[in-house]
Amino acid sequence: MVQPRGRPGETRLGDFAGGPKGGLGMSLRPVVSGFDLDAMLGLLGSGDEGRLARLTDEFDARVAFPDPAQAALARDALRRAVFEGARWPDLEVEGEPHVAAAVVLAHHGQAHLPTGSDVWKMPAFWDFIKAHHDRLPPEPRKYLFMFGRGRPLFGRRIDTPWSYYGFLTLPQTRALLASLTDLRASDPSLQGPQFLGGFLDEFVSWLSSVSSAEKDLWFHCQ
Repeated sequence: MVQPRGRPGETRLGDFAGGPKGGLGMSLRPVVSGFDLDAMLGLLGSGDEGRLARLTDEFDARVAFPDPAQAALARDALRRAVFEGARWPDLEVEGEPHVAAAVVLAHHGQAHLPTGSDVWKMPAFWDFIKAHHDRLPPEPRKYLFMFGRGRPLFGRRIDTPWSYYGFLTLPQTRALLASLTDLRASDPSLQGPQFLGGFLDEFVSWLSSVSSAEKDLWFHCQ
């Protein structure tokens, strides 16, 4: 795997706190897709001015910030990503501009494998994590928490009133898939539409699609 300068950290077990603060988070939709993590990490610390120009153009075409200052912060985040890599020592908390920059980096130069997850809303994830996270072994539990509070590239954690993002390697995706498959098989009450409208069945199917395609997993709620 390509190693950027400053390795993005693992999601901590204590990171999950029920999603973004405020009622707006109730309408967030999860976008789970397969992608190439190496391709994204290869952009970090590359020092390529031409690549930065293309990323900035993609940001301008893709993202509309009502506040010009927020847009400027996102463009600066892209510049820092290209020239400094990941894990900036002066950044503790990522905000919306960093989320927007990460989304642009994740989609640059690659087509994602869709899973259809965006027909759901994020409270299904949060409800499942709150009620059942302690039924998973420690490592898969960490990967499950990623869907609750994200996994940052630049800072130590993500804290926004709206969207966040995260990613899993293929082995991490498969570990979470195996653990959730075992949990579902061991407890029939978690199967079918009677449990959160069929959420766990759908969640397992998204992970399975990404795993079968031998992709890493990208997650973004919007």
